[in-house]
Amino acid sequence: MHVRRGQKRALQSPAWVLLLFGFLASSPCRASPASLPLPETPHVLRLLQTVVFHNASDTDIEGATFLGDVAVVTLDTRTWKFKFLQPWGVSGLTPQEWDLLLKIIKGYFLGFVQTINKMVVFLKGSYPFVVQSLIFCESTSNGTTRGFYDAALGGESIVTFSADNGSWVALQENAMADYVQQTLNGDKGTVATLQILLLGQCIRAHNTFLETGKEAVQRQVSPDYGVFAHKTPPAPDSLLLVCRVTGFYPQPINVSWLQDGKELPSSDFNSTEILPNHDLTYQIRSTLVIKSADERSYACRVQHISVGVKIIPWGAMKTSTQRKEHHQLEDEEKRKPRRTAEMLSLSPSA
Repeated sequence: MHVRRGQKRALQSPAWVLLLFGFLASSPCRASPASLPLPETPHVLRLLQTVVFHNASDTDIEGATFLGDVAVVTLDTRTWKFKFLQPWGVSGLTPQEWDLLLKIIKGYFLGFVQTINKMVVFLKGSYPFVVQSLIFCESTSNGTTRGFYDAALGGESIVTFSADNGSWVALQENAMADYVQQTLNGDKGTVATLQILLLGQCIRAHNTFLETGKEAVQRQVSPDYGVFAHKTPPAPDSLLLVCRVTGFYPQPINVSWLQDGKELPSSDFNSTEILPNHDLTYQIRSTLVIKSADERSYACRVQHISVGVKIIPWGAMKTSTQRKEHHQLEDEEKRKPRRTAEMLSLSPSA
């Protein structure tokens, strides 16, 4: 996934990222995903690109296009052909549009590198540095469309573009950010083109991908889960209860703990971030420290769109009354109305 001038290597870069990034060749923009607004839908079209400038004549580039968290298309510059990672990816654009994008991409890269190098000289910058970009577009549930382009240098956001507002906004208070903002906003042609691309073709590709790739991005995989205990070395009279949940899809999930059937506050336990598995499913662990002599009942509660609500008790239930209470609690949780949209909002903050 690297390209060096003078060498033939595979360019794993998405068509839309390269096209949109190419229009910014008149400035040393920098992209950081942190400043983008949160998507309102789970399956936005995301376009990611990283360009490493080792020096004025040595540049690497890599990128990826995703629908939600599913990689869709890349580009191999050894053959100058798109590589569709999903069989339904080719339908995102017409053959004529793919051909047009390919011609634009082939012509833009050299000019992009030259322009960035000129801006480095003008701004008295130095090598090496990394330019990143993140673009996303989406159609929301009420039919509105949104598109954003965020740019950063060395991992720090510098400017962002909103297709709705049709303007670039500096994300730093310094001379460089102001210069980039003024330069980009002064290029009315690029602003108009980005609006058309983000709210036109990008949205159309998003909607087409979402329809043809429905089975891939809207699939549901039930998790495997279990609760076990570890002794905590610093406190021999304590136990660390671990709730392990893995192999689920989509990503949003809620894991919490119950004590005698009542939910504990989140401050009483610790949960990892939701982490990816190798097979495009996810995993999460949640831990709770209790006293070894604690005779209260504990259970892990898992809420996921694929299974609804599952309650996993720790240890053997000592009495028939406890077993009955556990099953009653799980039945009550299952009877609670839970809409799909509510389940998708259950993901804990990163």
